[in-house]
Amino acid sequence: MLRAKNYKGDQIGIFSPYHEDFVDAAHKMGGRFHRSEGCWVFPGRHREQVANILQSVYGADPWEPKCRVRLKAKEELRANKGPVVEGGMVLANARSRDSGARVGEGVHLLSGEIRSGGSAAHWLSLVTEDSEFEIDEFPVRLLDEAGEYHTEALEVRAVHDVDAMDELRAERARLVARIAEIDALLEAD
Repeated sequence: MLRAKNYKGDQIGIFSPYHEDFVDAAHKMGGRFHRSEGCWVFPGRHREQVANILQSVYGADPWEPKCRVRLKAKEELRANKGPVVEGGMVLANARSRDSGARVGEGVHLLSGEIRSGGSAAHWLSLVTEDSEFEIDEFPVRLLDEAGEYHTEALEVRAVHDVDAMDELRAERARLVARIAEIDALLEAD
């Protein structure tokens, strides 16, 4: 999960999953990794550039609006020597061919399988076809007006938190209205 915090005055701290491309870009921007904090530190004036790097590497940045979604893999997803990432969230992260894989923070595997694979030199992080996840913080900008996001490989839908009792009351009201319509039709005969 991508997170940002103010760090010692005018600096920003970025917490992100390991990704070789981000590490390279962070070094080029003069970022420093603080092992004790577990975050990258950048001058605050570079926030926009840091957000652009995070967008290009992870597909998200920690400052944009987020929502909870359900994600389904319509085909096998794989990443070579790194995590499978969607919307800035780690779906599967292996460390070697035989390490197995883990989901990232804020990601919950509901069904399916994540695993490691490939060869010792070219290991993979894998998500099997039809795997389903719930993601706590997915970028809202990726969703359309219906709260969905589709690619050839993914199907994503926003999860709307609605009180179950409100749903039951609404369904009852629809049924009562329909019964009134049926009664009116029967009386007309």
